[in-house]
Amino acid sequence: MRTSITLALLFSLMACQAPATRAPAFEVALAVDTIGAEIAVLDVVNSTHGALVPTTDLRRLFRTHLLDGGFTPLSEQYVDSYANRQQVDAAIRIPGASVMSLQILAWKDSNMVNRGQLDAQVDFVLYSPDGVVQYRSAGLVELELAATQLTALNPDGRVEALHELLVTTILSSFPQPEPL
Repeated sequence: MRTSITLALLFSLMACQAPATRAPAFEVALAVDTIGAEIAVLDVVNSTHGALVPTTDLRRLFRTHLLDGGFTPLSEQYVDSYANRQQVDAAIRIPGASVMSLQILAWKDSNMVNRGQLDAQVDFVLYSPDGVVQYRSAGLVELELAATQLTALNPDGRVEALHELLVTTILSSFPQPEPL
């Protein structure tokens, strides 16, 4: 009798709870064809509630991908002299450079090592030197390594591959640098 009452209460409580809201799918909201080559990459901001986001590694990966794509990422020390750490603000201006901002809103990495999966909700914005949004992508990014990667990589390699895949996904429709 107690078991049936307990189950009835449990099911009624579950029915009363609102369904979990899901983050919007990742999409590019605004993009231009070309942008200036000089880009200031701000600190990646962890706006999750307690998740350990590798903000320094992600900032480094963005700088590397931009450099490989023909851009000139400004030095971190120079950028940090203009911006307060952990600041997401359209008002940050760095002379002659576009400003790149990435905010991590949710981060689920519990399956990175075992299953090669990472889910992150991001808000990525590139501002022109005068503060106008040139590019924006936001939403939920759900990543999974291919089976061959999962078996070929050690745990650290899986984590690094997923971080690189996240950066590549965010920058997938990124504009080209202006021709010289």
